[in-house]
Amino acid sequence: ERLAKDHPCVGEIRGVGAFFGIELVKDRKTREPVVPWQSAGSGPMTAFNAALRKHGAWALSRWNFVAIAPPLVIEDHELARGFAALDAALVELEKLL
Repeated sequence: ERLAKDHPCVGEIRGVGAFFGIELVKDRKTREPVVPWQSAGSGPMTAFNAALRKHGAWALSRWNFVAIAPPLVIEDHELARGFAALDAALVELEKLL
């Protein structure tokens, strides 16, 4: 919820338990996706994924959707590190939009 509040590029977060997805948008009001659906060139999402890896996290992404599924045995400090990486990657993504 904090990520959605802090980052206007987060359109919606949905999930169950530890498995959730983040929809990334250019404009939250219009819900215009960061990249077109099924786009061949996804520069902003490529940069987002690179930023995640640079900050020590990895997530599955496809077009304007990011799936997050940490191991169920994750510890609090590891979860905090993952959220910090996600936060930093979203900041970098927003610079491109």
